[in-house]
Amino acid sequence: MSLFAGWYADAPLSDHDIEGNLCRCTGYRAIRTATEQLNALPRGEDHFRARLREGLPVLPAAELGGYFSPLSIGEALALKQQHPDAQWIAGATDLGVLLSRGKGTDGRYIALDRIAALQKIERRSSAIEIGAGVTLARMADELIDHLPVLADLIPWFAAKQVRQRATLGGNIGGASPIGDLLPLLLALDADIVLRSLEGERVLAMADYFTGYRQTLRRDDEMIVAVRVPCDTALQTRFYKIAKRQTDDISIVASCFALRLNGEGLVLSARLAFGGVAATPIRLPRVEAALLGKRLSAETVDDIAQQIVASLAPLSDHRASAEYRLALCGNLWRRYVDDLRGMEVSA
Repeated sequence: MSLFAGWYADAPLSDHDIEGNLCRCTGYRAIRTATEQLNALPRGEDHFRARLREGLPVLPAAELGGYFSPLSIGEALALKQQHPDAQWIAGATDLGVLLSRGKGTDGRYIALDRIAALQKIERRSSAIEIGAGVTLARMADELIDHLPVLADLIPWFAAKQVRQRATLGGNIGGASPIGDLLPLLLALDADIVLRSLEGERVLAMADYFTGYRQTLRRDDEMIVAVRVPCDTALQTRFYKIAKRQTDDISIVASCFALRLNGEGLVLSARLAFGGVAATPIRLPRVEAALLGKRLSAETVDDIAQQIVASLAPLSDHRASAEYRLALCGNLWRRYVDDLRGMEVSA
C-alpha cells in the first residue's frame, strides 16, 4: 500500500515511501527490489489516477455507537457536553496502537477530522495560526518556507504513513514528554488556542504543561489552533536523537532559538527539551544567563554545564539518565557549531 500511494504521487519512489514498514521476515532487500522495479515502469493514465483528480467527497456528520464524527466545532463541543467521558481524536494514530493491543474498544470518541475550521492555516503579519487538525504532512508541504526549522523535524517524525494522519493538535493533546513537536513550539514561543461552549482562551505554550501528561486544558475544552509568532531574526534548530533515525521515539529532542545583534550578543534565548522531564521543558534560568553574552568557547561550555545541572532525567530502556544529560549538553554545543557554520557559508 505504501508503494501504491507513492506510485500515484508522481515522484520517484524511494526509501521514504516505505519507511514505516518494519520488516523482520524477508528483510528490506525484497521491498527495495520491488521499489526499483516500479520506478522503471511508465506511469500512464488509469482509472485510479482519474479518480484522484476528482478530489475527496465532502463527508457528512456520522454517528456509530459510541463514535461521533461532527462537522463543526460547535457540534463537537455540544457532543462533549452530552458525553463528558468521550475522548477527542483526530488522526487517531495513538488510538490505533491501543486497538492493536485490544485496548480502547469500550470508550466513546469524538472524531475531529471532518471539521473544516480545524484545517485552516492563516498567515498574518505577526503570527501564523495553524489549525489543530492540520496534519504533519501538510505542515511540511505548506509551512516550510515560513518555518524552515520544520525541515529539521518533520522527516524524522514517525513515518510517512503516520504523518499523513497525525495532527498538530493531537501531538499537543497527548501531552507526552517525548512529543517531538513540543520542544519546537516551546522554543518558538507558541500560544495554544482553546475553545469550549463558554468561549475561547489563549495560553502560552510555556505555561501549558503542568505534570506528566497533565495540562491546563479543561475536559470540556478543545485545542482549536496554535499561534506561532513570525520572527525571521530567530536562529532556530531542532535536534532529535533516537536509536534509529525513522520510526522511533526520541531519547532526547531539543530545540534552540537565539536572536543575536550585529555584534554577536544574545538578545533573546529559548532552550527547550523533550525526554528529560515529566513534561516538555524550557530552561528560563539558563536562557537568562545567555542574555547579553557572546557565544565564546567559555560561554558555550558554561551554558552546557548549566543545562546539565538544570535537568534530572530518568533512566529507562531507551537510555540512562547520564547519557541523556550528556546529549543535552552536546546538542547545545552542536547548535552553536551549526550557527557558526551558517555564518561562514553566508
